[in-house]
Amino acid sequence: MPLGTDFRALIAIQSRLELAKEIPTSRPSASSPPTPPIVRPTARALEAPDTAGYRRLVAPAAISAAKRRSMQAQRSKDTAPEVALRRELFRRGLRYRLHRQVLPGLRREIDIVFPGPRVAVDVRGCFWHSCPRHGSLPKHNRAWWEAKMEANKRRDLDTAIRLRAAGWTLIVVWEHERTERAANRIERAVRRQSGRSSTTD
Repeated sequence: MPLGTDFRALIAIQSRLELAKEIPTSRPSASSPPTPPIVRPTARALEAPDTAGYRRLVAPAAISAAKRRSMQAQRSKDTAPEVALRRELFRRGLRYRLHRQVLPGLRREIDIVFPGPRVAVDVRGCFWHSCPRHGSLPKHNRAWWEAKMEANKRRDLDTAIRLRAAGWTLIVVWEHERTERAANRIERAVRRQSGRSSTTD
């Protein structure tokens, strides 16, 4: 073997040895900090804050598989009352946008939005938003549900305040309200605001 080849082989071996010294082994040294214990996150630790600082509570375990399937099947958008209302508004010649974020920097969606007249329609379920007429709480995990519903009400109030401050007209429609009556309220507001916006343009 030529001398140059042997010298290059020695250099390669030395480089591998130096590299091996820099690679940490899986066995911790005596001076290494102890590995932190695995902590199971609690429901409060798993709360997810939105951009306004409100936190979304993580639901506790369901009391049965049937109850869990029932809760999972509930829609957060495109509910039956909302779809019926949209059809009635469309029948009256009103055009709108669906599930839009109208407040800058806030990830909250409005169900039905009329951008020109700045009318926002929030279709609320009686259970999830604590309807004054039909609101109720489950018997199981009652403390959690009380905190959940109270957080929902604070969030709804905060959204309403922010919308009005931004110049929007908010119309709240409960799921128990008759579709025609709700559509009447919305149509009056949209046409009234459309007239104002056309005179100010």
